[in-house]
Amino acid sequence: MTYRWLDAEHTMVRRESDGAVFAADSSNRDYADCLAAGAAIAPYQRWAGLAEAQADLVAAVEARARAMRMGVAGASDATKLAIYREKYATAIAALANDAAAIAALTPEASARGEDAATLARLVKSLGDQWRAAGLAIDAAYQTHKRAIAGLATLDAAAAYDIDAGWPL
Repeated sequence: MTYRWLDAEHTMVRRESDGAVFAADSSNRDYADCLAAGAAIAPYQRWAGLAEAQADLVAAVEARARAMRMGVAGASDATKLAIYREKYATAIAALANDAAAIAALTPEASARGEDAATLARLVKSLGDQWRAAGLAIDAAYQTHKRAIAGLATLDAAAAYDIDAGWPL
């Protein structure tokens, strides 16, 4: 008979012949029989097949890219929305060179006596940096997707490092 670990912690075993699942506890009759027979227990497999593994890895990479694009991964959705509304409104005001709108949106800059043109340059510079970071994140995301699509085995999927290659 063949057996397989059902978890990485090796607490549960499945007997492949009938699908029976039992605890890896020597007081459990099925587990004791497995040990007594000297049966090898196959390694834990996180996924049932390669397609499932690839879909799971792509979903994890998409989530990572989304969090990086947001730039505030630990914030709530409401906080993220507020941050983006403020950045958008500031950029629009700066591009329109609207000193009153900029002063209302960025009181600390107004207190320093910065004029609309200075703030417009700052916002453009920040926008260029955000755009470059976004492009780098997208490039890393596409690289991961291609690499995941090229995985040939479940072992390769299990060894794949979704944390490697990100720009931030």
